[in-house]
Amino acid sequence: MSAYFLRRMLLVIPTLWAIITLNFFIVQIAPGGPVNQALANIEFGQSSGLPGGGGDGGAREALNRATPGDS
Repeated sequence: MSAYFLRRMLLVIPTLWAIITLNFFIVQIAPGGPVNQALANIEFGQSSGLPGGGGDGGAREALNRATPGDS
């Protein structure tokens, strides 16, 4: 039983190495990054260059128009 456990624990090392290496290359291959996205947002006229920065409130205005009530 201890030989089986030792063998399984030794297999964890190459398995984790393979997973981490694959993850690294997937992230490196992906185009752009947070800085590039922020620069593109600023360049193309969005009011906030940061993701999740709130923008110009267009969604909030659309929600207010769609909701009947205090108009």
